[in-house]
Amino acid sequence: MIYFDQSATTQPYPEVISSYSEAAGRFFANPASLHPLGTEAEQVTEQAKEKIARQFNLENYDILSVSGATEANNMVLQGAAQMYKNRGDHIVTTVLEHASVYETAKRLESEGFRVTFVSPDDDGTISAEKVINEITDQTILVSVIHVSHELGTILPVEEIGRKMKDYPKARFHVDHVQGACKLPINIEKAGIDYVSLSPHKLHGLKGSGLLFKRKSALLKPQMNGGGQQGANRPGTENTAGLAAAAKALRISEENRGAYVNDIRRLNEYLSSELAKIPGVEINSPQNRSPFILNVSVPGMKAEAIVQSLAKKDIYISTKSACSSNDIHAPSRILAEAGFEHKRASSALRLSMSYKNSMDEVCEVIQAMNRVVSEMKEVKNS
Repeated sequence: MIYFDQSATTQPYPEVISSYSEAAGRFFANPASLHPLGTEAEQVTEQAKEKIARQFNLENYDILSVSGATEANNMVLQGAAQMYKNRGDHIVTTVLEHASVYETAKRLESEGFRVTFVSPDDDGTISAEKVINEITDQTILVSVIHVSHELGTILPVEEIGRKMKDYPKARFHVDHVQGACKLPINIEKAGIDYVSLSPHKLHGLKGSGLLFKRKSALLKPQMNGGGQQGANRPGTENTAGLAAAAKALRISEENRGAYVNDIRRLNEYLSSELAKIPGVEINSPQNRSPFILNVSVPGMKAEAIVQSLAKKDIYISTKSACSSNDIHAPSRILAEAGFEHKRASSALRLSMSYKNSMDEVCEVIQAMNRVVSEMKEVKNS
């Protein structure tokens, strides 16, 4: 099996599964319970958060345990908009955002907030100046994805954060899902108020997400219940999920230092060789994550290519898995980024992790060449 859909989800590290199993078995009690078993579970919960805090230098942040980045993104956009609406009614984000940010921003727009969606330049990138120039005296929130989950575009979130210090009324949120433990950022130094993160993109487990919230940044809770996690996110905390998340983040950070340059070479080679196949066009910009490559084969059905490769035990995707309910619809992100319909509707995403190799890249290139050639022959016959 060759798995090049790592941006959708990843296979958990064996150590992560072991950490989860041990914590779930030994520390099963509710961490809010007052008896000794509850105290033990609370200690494990807090220890996991402390490990994550040390790794990301989060001395001035609360670490909130959530179900995933979709929940974290919703919590920030809705919670910050509602909390700070007395300051203004304007939100700045981009067209490259994950659906959980984009659709939530659209909903807020329908509720009376004004939202500016920043589009990329012709080279596929969005400069810090372009985002900053949209901030007004009524802006209360800027929400920017660090790495586009479809195109791999890297946005200059640290530079945006530094420049936002001139706009103290606006809070800053970063969707760090595709950047964490791959393209690190200094969250504190960049002045970021909220950070969304999803361990299952880093060989962790599904159903366990993280939201880093600066202690001075407020959110209106989106759920009613007990007072867990400072009442920001009521509900019993996921002790085993947090233990597993801390383990996945630590291992992924160690692998980043060892393998990130190898991944960069794989991506560059994959891009250069796929571009040689007649009909294949590269969509990802030069300034992209080494873990993501987006290409199109205009005139061909992307889902047909995906299924043909799957028969060869090679797995890629058409677009974000969270946006794949209508397989025939063009990629919303590519369309809004200015790609023509044929290109946006035939987009393919190949995404890698530290587990992929040059041998696998070569097999993918050969298989793509065969599949595209065979589909052209059928189409022209």
